[in-house]
Amino acid sequence: MPFAQPTLSNAVGDRTGSTILAGSLKPIIAPGFQTRIGADIGALPPAGSISTFVAAGFNAGSVPRGATMLLVNVAGTATTSRAVVQTLGAWAHAHAELSITIEEWTPPILRRPGSLRIPPRLVSRLTFNPTKIFDDWGAVASFQLRIDDGTPFVSVAGMPVSSVAGMPISAAATLDNRFVCWINLVQVAECEAITGFAQAVSNVQYDFPPPFFAFI
Repeated sequence: MPFAQPTLSNAVGDRTGSTILAGSLKPIIAPGFQTRIGADIGALPPAGSISTFVAAGFNAGSVPRGATMLLVNVAGTATTSRAVVQTLGAWAHAHAELSITIEEWTPPILRRPGSLRIPPRLVSRLTFNPTKIFDDWGAVASFQLRIDDGTPFVSVAGMPVSSVAGMPISAAATLDNRFVCWINLVQVAECEAITGFAQAVSNVQYDFPPPFFAFI
């Protein structure tokens, strides 16, 4: 039942209208210690929408003989967990959630010496039900300020280690497929203030120790 230090990172964002992004989306990975994923974003009048996806991942390796399930568990703390939704004759929304994604990849193949190597191929990708950090809406006249710094959040995933469609559940082990696990933080801030005033802010910094994983 090992614990894995993340070594992979991924971060993307999408924004339209009047938005703000403070700092970098790049995960902070400190070997042997905490990993931080997070973003500080906002949507401002007259209208704006911004979403961010920040993830840190690790290679769980191949399936041991006899295993049929891969379990992953992350238990960390939203060291910063804040949201603001303010409206007057308009609407706004702030959202943050934590989830786990498991990917299955074929190993690289070298058909014969001197030939081109066939790169790894993604067989499947599954993102499990997210853990909601907050989901705040405001419309007409409202003001919501959320400060939940230091709140613990846990996310759990369990994936059958099946492989190519139609093959038995133990095929992943036979093919020596590899599994990559991602810890994801998704945030959204959006508002429409053409008819009045509105703004939304989402600021979450999630810190977690090496996640637990096990093939069973």
